[in-house]
Amino acid sequence: MPCRLTRVSIAGWAIMDTYSFDNFQVTITGPGGSFLLGTDGAETITMRRSGTPGTMTGGADGTVVHSLHANKSGRATIRLLRNSPVQGKLLQLYTYQRSSSTLWGKNIIRICDMGGNVISTYNGAAFVNPPMNAKCEFNVGIVDP
Repeated sequence: MPCRLTRVSIAGWAIMDTYSFDNFQVTITGPGGSFLLGTDGAETITMRRSGTPGTMTGGADGTVVHSLHANKSGRATIRLLRNSPVQGKLLQLYTYQRSSSTLWGKNIIRICDMGGNVISTYNGAAFVNPPMNAKCEFNVGIVDP
């Protein structure tokens, strides 16, 4: 079965990757637990970068200056089946981490192929909202595919 990876890129700069849990193993590790995020092919994780890699500023004489940003942040969106037991685990993790600011934003999301080779690692992940309706979002500090 071919791997289901959808990549959206602009000029070679990946802005969004969607991974199916059928072909990839995605784990979350952080204060309060470490577990596999999904096992069903209908469940996915989408990783996308925040913002753009640069800014263009126009000068008074009409010339432009381009500035490159070192921003490597992004957002992870996990879509689960409504009856997935992972939803309960994510809610427990959210509740535990919300109990103290020292626990917040310390999750690591790791995506591996079925051979165990690491494809991407996302550090500094923090919940955006409590996991609900089979969807959970994280702000991630370092997007390193």
